[in-house]
Amino acid sequence: MDHFGSYFQFKGTGLARFAAIHKVLGTSNVSKMLHQVAVADCCEALVIIAHEAQARIKDRAYGCVAYIFALQHQFVVLDRVFSVTLVTYVQRQLQSNMALLKATVIDLIKRMSSFGFIWWIKGFEVCFLQIWI
Repeated sequence: MDHFGSYFQFKGTGLARFAAIHKVLGTSNVSKMLHQVAVADCCEALVIIAHEAQARIKDRAYGCVAYIFALQHQFVVLDRVFSVTLVTYVQRQLQSNMALLKATVIDLIKRMSSFGFIWWIKGFEVCFLQIWI
């Protein structure tokens, strides 16, 4: 292993990450990259390089970009599902509110008719005329 091998914990996935970096990029190339990074940032840089190397093993052409494309596609699909769900919810709320409004108007008509008003109901339009005595 090169000098950056000490950044990987060999329990769990550390060895697999190091192997992916070695296979895809080569340790000498990664070593050259790390010389351009501040020492404090080497560990984070190696994690990023390891993710890209593992992604390149799965998809030689796109690497991590394939994940980004997949997430973008998933976002578009979920956005459409959310939009349809929101429209359905709003329609149901409107239907529920219209039923409540209609019941309220009918109740109001009954109350107002006792005070000498005559009402005509046409669809959702409510017209009234006070009878002058």
